[in-house]
This record gives sequence, structure tokens and C-alpha cells, in this order.
Amino acid sequence: MYHRRRRDWRDDRDLIEEIAGIVNKLDGPYDYYEPSTLAYREKIKAFREKGYDMNKEAYFLAMWVREQLSELARQQGSYDLRVHPLAFPDDLDQVIAGIERKTTRNEIEKKEEISLSSLFPDSQLRNFARERMDVLHRGDLHSYLASLVAKERDSLVGNSASIMDLIHICEHKLSLRNIDFLKRFEVGETDLWVPEWALGIEVRTTWDPD
Repeated sequence: MYHRRRRDWRDDRDLIEEIAGIVNKLDGPYDYYEPSTLAYREKIKAFREKGYDMNKEAYFLAMWVREQLSELARQQGSYDLRVHPLAFPDDLDQVIAGIERKTTRNEIEKKEEISLSSLFPDSQLRNFARERMDVLHRGDLHSYLASLVAKERDSLVGNSASIMDLIHICEHKLSLRNIDFLKRFEVGETDLWVPEWALGIEVRTTWDPD
């Protein structure tokens, strides 16, 4: 027997209901009164009441069923659900939740995958980044980006920070305290002005008290 690949929720429904039809037979391959078999029947009843369309539990249960069928096909070479029963778990809800967590985690990791082409549309900049990545980080893009972020962080908090970096730090500190301020990047004006305190903030990289 062969079950086609999933196209939409209807394939999930048909697969789950096909097994339910076999499970409900008293003379079938399943122990009708086995707790795990009973749990499967109860789960299908809930699906019928709720509907299969947009039903996440049905989607993940069908995913689990397909995994079991693949294992049956690997072991038997072929299978017949009327002869080869699935081994229902003791806690079906826990299995469904586990598959959901695994699938969600894989989707998140997939979304986090990035490419040089999307990060650096400019070919010259992309080639430079690729060369630096290969030389310094053995081609590991994530390691290369982490290194760039770490260097920027160090430059912002270190003594070598530029004037604009220091101004941005001041802005950030004031914003954290919900303090309103104005930017005055003009000759004869302070860099930042706090109206409430009538306070001007002038950023310097060196300090000469004289």
C-alpha cells in the first residue's frame, strides 16, 4: 500500500480517517479496548467536531502517522494497514506536542538562515566580505557577523569610540530614563540639550581642565 505525499489538510483528514476506520473494527489488527487505541478514537472524535481545516493537532498527528508509515515501509518493504497496525503512543497529546515543538524549531532555524547575496547586494562588498569570512572564520558567516557586532560593541564602550558613537550612547542613556532632549549639532551649540534641566551636554573624547 502507498500513501501519497501531503498536498493539503484533506490528505491529513483522509489518512487519519482511514486508520480510524480500521481502529474501529472489533476484528481488526488493533486491540479495541487498549487505552492507546481508545485515545486515538477519542482524538478523532474531537477532530470531527472541530473540523480538519486549520486544525494544527490534526496536521501534526498526520505528520506522526506518515513517519510511522515510512518506518513500516522501511521494515516491511511494503505495508497493509489492515494487517500492520501502528504502535499508538501511551500519551498521544504529548507526541503531538513534541512534533509541534520540533517542527516549529526547525522552521525558526530555517528562517534564520542567511546568505551573502541578501546581506551584501553590492558585488564588490560581497566579495570583500567573503574573503574576510574565509580567511578569518573558515567560511562561517554567522561567526563573521558575530565578530563584526562584537567589534562595534567594543568600539562603542571603549576609549576609541568616535564622537558620534558617544553622542548615541548619551541619547540612549537619556531615552532609557525617559528624559526629553534636543539635538543641536551646530557651531556654538551643545551636542544635546535637556530643556527640563536647562542642561547642555557637550561630548568630548579628551578632557583638558585648563
